[in-house]
Amino acid sequence: MIKYLTKFLQKAYEFIHPVYTQNKKLAEFDKLKKSGRLEGMCASEVHKLFRITRISPEF
Repeated sequence: MIKYLTKFLQKAYEFIHPVYTQNKKLAEFDKLKKSGRLEGMCASEVHKLFRITRISPEF
C-alpha cells in the first residue's frame, strides 16, 4: 500500500510540476548518453523508454 501511495503522489507531483518531470527525463537521457547505451538504441526504443507519445515527423 505504501508503494502504491508513493507512486500515486509522485505521479500527482509530476502532473502538477511538469518542469520536475522534464528535468528528471533530461537527467536520465544524459546518463544514457554518457554510458554509451543511447548510441545503440533506435528512435522507437527511446520513445518507449521516455514515454514519448507524440510522434515527430523526423522519425
